[in-house]
Amino acid sequence: MSSYLKKGISSVIILVATSILTFLFSYLIRIILARSLTAAEYGLFYAVFAFLNLISIAKDFGLYYALVKFIPEFLHKKSAKEIKESIITVSRTIFLFYAPVAIILFLLAPWLATNYFKSEEAVWVIRILCLIYLTAVFENTTVSTYHGFQRFGFVSAMSLSKSFFLLSIIYIGILAGFPALIAAASAYVISPLLIFMFFFPNFIRSVFPEFRKIKASFSVPVLKKFLAFGIPMILALMGNSLLVYSQTAILTIFVTLEQVGLYNIALPTANLLTFFETAFITVLVPMVSELWAKNDNKRIEAGLEMIYRYIIIFLLPLVLVMVSYPDFIISKLYGIQYVGASMTLVILSLAAIFWTMASINFSTLIALNRTKAYSKIIFSGAIVNTIFCFVLIPYLGIIGAAISTMIINIFMLIFSFLEVRKYLALHFPVMHWLKSAVFGLVFLAVIYLIKPLFYSWSGIYAYAAVAITIIISMLVYFALVFLLGVMKLSEIKYLIKLLIRKN
Repeated sequence: MSSYLKKGISSVIILVATSILTFLFSYLIRIILARSLTAAEYGLFYAVFAFLNLISIAKDFGLYYALVKFIPEFLHKKSAKEIKESIITVSRTIFLFYAPVAIILFLLAPWLATNYFKSEEAVWVIRILCLIYLTAVFENTTVSTYHGFQRFGFVSAMSLSKSFFLLSIIYIGILAGFPALIAAASAYVISPLLIFMFFFPNFIRSVFPEFRKIKASFSVPVLKKFLAFGIPMILALMGNSLLVYSQTAILTIFVTLEQVGLYNIALPTANLLTFFETAFITVLVPMVSELWAKNDNKRIEAGLEMIYRYIIIFLLPLVLVMVSYPDFIISKLYGIQYVGASMTLVILSLAAIFWTMASINFSTLIALNRTKAYSKIIFSGAIVNTIFCFVLIPYLGIIGAAISTMIINIFMLIFSFLEVRKYLALHFPVMHWLKSAVFGLVFLAVIYLIKPLFYSWSGIYAYAAVAITIIISMLVYFALVFLLGVMKLSEIKYLIKLLIRKN
């Protein structure tokens, strides 16, 4: 194995390990809150969180994306002054825009608590969480500058640190006797400041020592240049916000806070299945960008079709575990009071398959510099999703929100694939997917054949029973996958080389 290949594999392993830890910390936060709050309080917290994110639907006008894009150009020109002007201009612009927004929300909190959230407890949750608009500027500026300097290890470290800070502050706050709602809201306000305090001094000391030496200030020309780049991104940013937060915001109108809480148990649990998407996309975009620049479409097409196949192979059994044990997973992680989210978890787990595939297409479009097409699909999907939610939620509640998500994910998968097909001669590996689906049915059959053998097991033995059942089913599934040639070790090695090879 070449030294470059070893280095590439090591980088991917480190990235995956960091992603796993970040996922675990983020998920532990949900578990601690779910077990420390009632279902209504849990629903209230995430209802406020979703509402505040929708208020800032235009996000940061794409200015942080512009910072990431233009810093490498300024580095190439050796223009340290423009780098500092960019950092100052972006951070001040966003801070000054959101300061009055935070003040207005702080003052409107009692009215919102009564008329929208229908809970007096919402007042101080809103008043604390709206401060994120201001503290997040410090974190996002720090992350974007490191990203612009292509210090990706630090970017991953900040993501992991953020989850750790949130978890620690919430846990310590609850142990100290603070109400869990206040501890959680405070953690989300304080953690961005901690990211800034821990990482920005290193940035100006080791990464960009010229920062303290150069005289620079707010620059109108820089702002105009950045807005010209960032504003076209607003459509995609708005679409992403609507996709992530609109269901919770609409549920808050039509159902109880307890139901909102149940949905926000099912959604992040199903989102655990997006891990493979995150791991693949991290290396997919630079690979496609580089090969596209070299007009090496054949390798792009070969790599993408292999990713289409292998993501389904690895994702399907995990989805089927969620489908087979929704009550067990929810009750053991969050508590028996949340088992009402089981059917919603089943639907959202199935929807995760389509979202993962669509995300591969979105990343490909970005790598091909077709961001307008990506933005249109995301925004259109978000609008249609919002309409479906208003139609389905009043009748079906959280099940309606989950069904809407499923429909929109299928819609975005189809349209994103058709868009990618305009530039690459890609084909969905339908036959391989059908084989994987058959193996998935075998996986389910094994689970349901073995399950009755362990019905009498309880307590800690119940965990062992589930683990044994899943392991046996996995062994049967992957044995079929390898024996019938759907997965080959030679192809996996080729895919790894393709993802990390420069030349």
